[in-house]
Amino acid sequence: MRPQDATTPWGAAFLTRMWMGKSGIRWGVILFCMGLLLRVALVMLRTPGDVPHWETFRIAQSLATKGSYAGAFGDSGPSAHCAPLLPLLQAIPIRMFGPTPRATLAINIMGSASSALGYALLPTLAAASGLGIVPGIVAGLAGELIPINFMAQTSGVADACYAFFFVNVLSIVMCRAWGAFPPRQALKTGLVMGLACLMNAGILQIFVAWAAVAALRCPLRRVVPFFGIAGLVAACVMTPWAIRNYIALGSPIFTRTNFGLELYMSNNDYMTAEESVNVKSQAFHVLHPSDSGVELARVRTLGEVAYSEGRKRQALAWIEQHKERFLALSTQRVALFWFPHMLRLWQTCLEAAMTLLALAGAIVMFRRRNPFVWPLTAAAVGYSLVYIIIQTSPRYRFPVEGIILVLGSALLDRRRPRPLHNGREPLTPFCDDKKR
Repeated sequence: MRPQDATTPWGAAFLTRMWMGKSGIRWGVILFCMGLLLRVALVMLRTPGDVPHWETFRIAQSLATKGSYAGAFGDSGPSAHCAPLLPLLQAIPIRMFGPTPRATLAINIMGSASSALGYALLPTLAAASGLGIVPGIVAGLAGELIPINFMAQTSGVADACYAFFFVNVLSIVMCRAWGAFPPRQALKTGLVMGLACLMNAGILQIFVAWAAVAALRCPLRRVVPFFGIAGLVAACVMTPWAIRNYIALGSPIFTRTNFGLELYMSNNDYMTAEESVNVKSQAFHVLHPSDSGVELARVRTLGEVAYSEGRKRQALAWIEQHKERFLALSTQRVALFWFPHMLRLWQTCLEAAMTLLALAGAIVMFRRRNPFVWPLTAAAVGYSLVYIIIQTSPRYRFPVEGIILVLGSALLDRRRPRPLHNGREPLTPFCDDKKR
C-alpha cells in the first residue's frame, strides 16, 4: 500500500488510513456483502427450471457420480475439455443435491460469491496501482451495485466469475512486485498463476504479456529471474493435472484440450464473430460434438486430443484459403470484445462506456507517469488476444472487467504527476530504462 501525498483531500486521506489500518478490511467486507446479496436476490428471482447441458456440468456430473473427469460431450470417455478446478467445484453441490435445479442454484450462488469477492478486491487493486483508495472504492461500488454483465457474474456453470476473481488477485500481486520483482513475490505469483490456469487457461496470456512488457521496460537482471521462478512454480502447480492427462488421454495437457475445436467452431463457412449467434445456428448443432451424434462418434473413436488436433488443422486450412473472411471476422471479434453486444441496449451502452472510460483513465495514468499503467493495460490487452482468432462473448470479456473499472477510476485520481528524474520518467524506484 502507498500512503496518499499532501495533495490528497482530507476525506480521501481518512479513507486511506481506515483501509490501511485494522478496520480497513471493513470496506472489502461491506462491498462483498452488498454485491453478494444483490446477486443472490437476482439469481433467486430467475431460479432455473432445468439443469444445464454445458460440458463443464457434464464433467462435474461424472466427477460427482463416478469420480472421473469424463463425458464432456455425453458418453465420450476421459476428458480434459475443461480445466479441472471448475468441474471440481461444481461436483460438490451435484454430489449433495444430484443433477437437479437445486444444484444449479447452488452453483450459481457460488459463482455470484466469486464475482462479489472479485469486486471487493478493487480498492486493494487501486491502492496497489498507486491510484489511492477512493478510486478503488468507487470502482468496487460501481461493479457491485450495477451488474451489467449479469449472466457472466452469476453463472457458476461457466468459469468467467472465478477467472474474474483470479485476475484481480494476480493483478494485485503483480502490481506489488512491479519494478523490484523480488523472488519471494515470484513464488506467490507462480502459485496463484498455476491455480488460475487450472481454472481458466486464458489467464496464461496475461502472464506472457506481463513478462513481455517487463522485459521491455525494466532491467532484465530482475525480470528474467522473477518470471523464470514464477513460471516454474506455476508449471509445478499444473503438473499433477498434466500427469493425469498423460495417463488418461496419452498427452501431458497442462490446461485443456479444447483449443482446436474452438478454433474450428470460430473459423469456417458458417460461423460469425459472436458466440451467442453461433450456438443458435443450425451449423453449430451439426458441427459440435455436444449436439452432433456424428461428431460425438468421432470423439469416441479418436479421443479428445486427436479430435481437437484434427479440428485445428481444418481451421488453419480454412484460414489459409479464406484470408479476407478471416481478417473480417478477426476485426469484428476485436470490436465485440471491447464493445460487446448485450441483451439490452442500456447494457451495451454501459459496457461501451466502461471501455471508453478505461481508455481515458489509461491515458491519464500515462500522463501522470504512473508506472502501474503497464501491468494493468498489459493484463487487459493480453487477455483479449486469443479473441482475435476465437469467437467472442460478453462472458469472455468479464474476467478483465475489474481491471477496466480500475483503469476508468484513474480519472478520479487528482494527485500531481510524478516528477521527472534527470529529464526522464522513472518507472518505479527500482525500475528504469538504464543498465539493461
